[in-house]
Amino acid sequence: MRDVAELVGTSIATQESVAAAFEVLALHPDDPWQACLTAASLDGDSDTIAAMTGAIAGPCHGMDSWPQDAVDTVRKINNLDWRCSPASCWRCALAHDSQCALSLSKGAREGV
Repeated sequence: MRDVAELVGTSIATQESVAAAFEVLALHPDDPWQACLTAASLDGDSDTIAAMTGAIAGPCHGMDSWPQDAVDTVRKINNLDWRCSPASCWRCALAHDSQCALSLSKGAREGV
């Protein structure tokens, strides 16, 4: 991790923070959660770097790659209802589906 801070930088400057997010992803290509944890532990603008890391890794790995307890915590703390509807999701509108399988984790789709 010292290499990220020393070689890339971890400041608020985009040429450092964006590069740091990609560097952390390169260190943990198959584990988006560990990549976010690593990014959050950096010095500097670590919260922004961790947020970008998660935003990049999320679509690449999907909802099922995140620990369910972490997903539950984020949903609870932020009062999130991630159910889709044709009015709020273009995927659902195209599929005429009231619960978009692409935006829900496997557990949520199964009603767990």
